[in-house]
Amino acid sequence: MSVRRLLLACAALAIVTAGCVAGPAPRDHFYRLVVATPAKSGPTLPGLLEVDRFTSDDVLRRPAMLRAQSGSPEVTPYAYHLWVNSPTLMLQQALADYLRAAGAAQTVTTRVAGLTAEWQVTGQLRRFDQMGGPDPKVTVEMELSLRQRLRRNSKSAVQKVYRAEARADDESPGAAADAFGSAVSTIFEQFTADLRAATP
Repeated sequence: MSVRRLLLACAALAIVTAGCVAGPAPRDHFYRLVVATPAKSGPTLPGLLEVDRFTSDDVLRRPAMLRAQSGSPEVTPYAYHLWVNSPTLMLQQALADYLRAAGAAQTVTTRVAGLTAEWQVTGQLRRFDQMGGPDPKVTVEMELSLRQRLRRNSKSAVQKVYRAEARADDESPGAAADAFGSAVSTIFEQFTADLRAATP
């Protein structure tokens, strides 16, 4: 065997060996946001209620799950652990489903072309991150507003910042996803109660 062929064979063997040592590439893991189903009760807003897509900072519109450290302003996205959709879209749909199941209005929908809703819910997502350490937990913070759209110069019937924390079983992203569902359920329950209190 010539020296050149020997060198090529050694190079090929080195590449194959390196691939075996490195192992398979990491795969993406996707998580759904699971929110508790509320009990249906009154009073009910008359007419159509529309839930808009949540607004947020840029990083909260991305599907990557976020980690934070106690005492630090930094948040870090996971590389391979992602939500099935942008949190702002997930929360819009989850809130619409929650209010519909609770019977909070005669009709609850997300934005539909051609329909004029009597009521509008808007939301701004402020925090949606996991905290590791000896006491793993998640923090969710959002501002939710309810206003009657068909009145001139109508003020918000509800406008409030809601915050909830939920403990996770461990530091894994899967445990964090479950905890996020619990924290969001707490906020939606509080908002629904405030919405009912504001019902004319």
